Amino acid sequence: MSATPSPLAASGDRSLARTAAALAPHAVALLPFAWLAWRFDWLCDDAFISFRYARHLAEGQGLRFNPGESPPVEGYSNFLWVVVLGLAERLGVHAGTAARVLSGACGAALVLTAVEHVRRRLGGGLPAFAAAAFLGFLPPLAVWTTGGLATMPFALALFVAFDRLTRDPGRPRGVAAGAALALACLLRADGFGFAGLLVGGALVAAALGRDRALARAALGAAGIAAAVVLAHLAWRWSYHEALAPNTAKAKVSLGEMLADAEVRDAVLLRGRNYLASFALAFPSVPLAVLVGLLGLARERRATVAALSVVLGTAAYAWLVGGDFMAFGRFLVPTLAFAAMALAAGLDGLRATARTGVAVVLAAAVAAALLPAFDRDLAPRSLRNRFHFRWNESRQPPEQWKSEYAMWRFMRDNALGWSYLGRALALHVQPGESMTLGPVGAVGYHTELVLYDSYGLTHREAAESAVYQHGKSAGHDRSVPGTFFDRYRPTYYSATIVATDDPLATLPRDWREDPGHLERFELQFDELLPAQGFPPNATLLRIRNRW
Repeated sequence: MSATPSPLAASGDRSLARTAAALAPHAVALLPFAWLAWRFDWLCDDAFISFRYARHLAEGQGLRFNPGESPPVEGYSNFLWVVVLGLAERLGVHAGTAARVLSGACGAALVLTAVEHVRRRLGGGLPAFAAAAFLGFLPPLAVWTTGGLATMPFALALFVAFDRLTRDPGRPRGVAAGAALALACLLRADGFGFAGLLVGGALVAAALGRDRALARAALGAAGIAAAVVLAHLAWRWSYHEALAPNTAKAKVSLGEMLADAEVRDAVLLRGRNYLASFALAFPSVPLAVLVGLLGLARERRATVAALSVVLGTAAYAWLVGGDFMAFGRFLVPTLAFAAMALAAGLDGLRATARTGVAVVLAAAVAAALLPAFDRDLAPRSLRNRFHFRWNESRQPPEQWKSEYAMWRFMRDNALGWSYLGRALALHVQPGESMTLGPVGAVGYHTELVLYDSYGLTHREAAESAVYQHGKSAGHDRSVPGTFFDRYRPTYYSATIVATDDPLATLPRDWREDPGHLERFELQFDELLPAQGFPPNATLLRIRNRW
């Protein structure tokens, strides 16, 4: 006689099958995402600025870049991230390690939250798998899961606010959304703008759907976030004696753009090229937006709110001239919203159209993966038409940097500056100073007083910096090195050179005419492999003779 399965066993099998089906989209997203995040694990030099603030906070020096400065200059743009990393440093955990781990956890949580949002709203079919593949195989999301910046924690907080407002139709959770928006505003200095885009989109969606509950929840969330932002502004004024972070003054000058048509045209052109270049490198993103527009007929409320964030952020990036960093860092917080809009658009299509769009999407997702291997679908001639990293414009076209090459360049630069900082820490004295552009890793590894020529950590330099044509975003406003001569910095510069040819890195006219060196003293310090340095390495310090 054959055994008949018991009803309990059959019920258990069905429950297991439902659980597996529910988890399948999450696996489709998380596995490739984790692999890409591991592949691109890194730290960028800018993150070390926050690390130095965090270390000084942990040591009891407060939120100061240069010890003893008064009032302290807010040379960071991620207050809450600095505080969290300061706590890690206080507990004996290197800020870089803490940043990687916490940001990685936030990245994984973002991917899983976005996929679960789609699954609950639209089911676990094609829309959920499409959103999962879109996020899992998209290199920018994985690249900025590490890097050391607050990009991923901010993106997670912003999407959680959206999720709380829109996941359950008829039951928006305004308090939870407001708490998430408040965190987003504390994680990024311009976070209030992103919060405004989300709340504005939710209010438009509520008006279109006559959804009073969503409108009340969105306004309540905005109120909570606004209260936190106002409290932070009051603290900033009392501590830093400024209403805006110094980084905003150093990087963006609306006054210059409004007063000078040439500056305005250059910034807008660079911003347009930034968006176009990103779309060419990652075609699945503009395709997701286009498909998302089709979702307005079915999931209007959630899709309107999601597209408000995506399109509003794109407009913001255009107006400020984009960003020089690799893999579209500026646009990363919008990618989970694009995934939701994509899923809603697919869900609203007829079965035959849905199949065709899914095929095109699969091709776009595959093409978007190419930059992770230093390959691009668009021909170089087309990409060059939308060149936006103007610092590279003096190089031959064949040396123009792809997104992968730019990431590798930033990674290697940060490693090089870290070597220099650790070398200087062995040979400089407390209170000595230097003028420098990339102040991140050198600042973290030393206690040198650093004069920042880009003005990020120096108030006077930020106020005096002027726009320079032909530069990349973030590097187009600076002061000359002589600007800081009034402070008589100890060192003109420093670098690591080859022990067997220590003068090779000096400018050619310096080597040919010793008169150029009369105002400097060259100091050489051998670096040993036992100290963690490569063989044949020497620290060259160029000391000013005032």
